[in-house]
Amino acid sequence: MSYQFNRVCYLTLSNSSGEALTIEELDILFNINKTLLGFPARGRIDIFNLSENNIQKITKKYTDVELFAGYEGKVALIFRGNVMNFAKNHVGPTSVFTLIVKSSTAAWEGSTFTKTYRAGTTPATIINEVVRSFGGVIPGQVLTSPDWVPSLADVTYTGSSRRVMDQLARDYNFDWNIVEGEVIVTPRNQALLDKPPYVVTPTTGLIGSPVLTEQGVDFRLLLNPAILLGRQIEMRSEFAELGQSNLEFRKVRNTADGIYKVMDIRLVGGTRTLDWYTDVISWGTTNDTRN
Repeated sequence: MSYQFNRVCYLTLSNSSGEALTIEELDILFNINKTLLGFPARGRIDIFNLSENNIQKITKKYTDVELFAGYEGKVALIFRGNVMNFAKNHVGPTSVFTLIVKSSTAAWEGSTFTKTYRAGTTPATIINEVVRSFGGVIPGQVLTSPDWVPSLADVTYTGSSRRVMDQLARDYNFDWNIVEGEVIVTPRNQALLDKPPYVVTPTTGLIGSPVLTEQGVDFRLLLNPAILLGRQIEMRSEFAELGQSNLEFRKVRNTADGIYKVMDIRLVGGTRTLDWYTDVISWGTTNDTRN
């Protein structure tokens, strides 16, 4: 998509009984944060001048939310999760109904795992079994490394599935998360290869200059649902800034060009604001043959 015009934003609320409410003609603001570092996606959605009848439906009947955004002819799901809290407020004469949302709540909070493995069991076997223990979601892409060394002794993993995955991630240096209902796993220096890298340039929405960091590159672009956690982006920019953390005093690369793995995404926008962007934190990856 070289140019992005005619922004679109709407959301659907639903429950386990199949009832649903779509809100698409009112003003909406959203701020969604996603990370690949083992935390649920979280966010805030403000709906302006929502009728009291629909407010009552949401507070009493609906538990699930899907938020869609993009451009006319190219709209995508940017968040799927659960309503955690809500509030009613006024800004002058305008009423504001706020939803606090979090992704895959049941999977994060209700999944447990207990199993003892004999010495020599491959880490890939253990990781795949823990991935399948998350309820209400499905295994997505699980990349493992043949370099991971099995334990030399019997080992027991027990507790919440989330804590077990965190322990394994520390032991074997991988990133994981539940992304739109799928559990994904990637070794720390690798990205998922199911999609070609999204090319980031000023003509595809890059705003300002990318910022070089110790880990990779941070940047902002026009809101773009095509930027996905764990996937690759290819940065092409004539200009770059240096981040902090003493980068100014050490020899570092002087270009942001390269292939990176998307680690964090913040989506900000709405129908009554000039804000309409995606902030991305990305790290270097061995998928970049230029490294």
